Amino acid sequence: MSEHFDEMVKLLFDIASSDRLTLLFAIRKENLRLTHLAEKINATIQETSRHLGRLTDANLIEKNSDGSYTVTSYGRLVLILLSSYNFLSKNKDYFLSHDISFLPQEFIERIGELSVYEYSVNVSNVLRHIEQVINSANEYVWLMADQAVITGPSINQAIGSSDVCVNIIITRSSLTPSRTPTNQKTSEGQT
Repeated sequence: MSEHFDEMVKLLFDIASSDRLTLLFAIRKENLRLTHLAEKINATIQETSRHLGRLTDANLIEKNSDGSYTVTSYGRLVLILLSSYNFLSKNKDYFLSHDISFLPQEFIERIGELSVYEYSVNVSNVLRHIEQVINSANEYVWLMADQAVITGPSINQAIGSSDVCVNIIITRSSLTPSRTPTNQKTSEGQT
């Protein structure tokens, strides 16, 4: 069974260096030569060359004919996925106390996209942001929250004054029980 993980272990080992990650992210921004890359990590040419060799052997980068380095398509994909790990590690305390495993797999796979946002415990800021998102939407809005979203008059006005479809995803435990009028039957046939 361990042979199934050999390639993944090798990849994780190849990127398990802050210098190599710095080089990889720097090369993603622009094609750079060895001397510029050595300056980026404040290392010698020989040490930087060794790091670049490891990244090249891992097929994460390649050397161009002009001597600069560029990220391969495989390397770009690895960098995209690394943003999720970076986000998770920065927010470890939050995820230790909040289980998101109930979310659809597609959302979890894209969790790294949240790295460009900031967590806010200030409800007023969150509501103001929701209002801005709804007002700037063209067709639809999907909101995801770990608790019921309390809408204020400004959000209700934003929703009511547009042709935008607003959907909110919350956990089942956050749903308030619906009340069935006494003169109507529930789905079980009881009043």
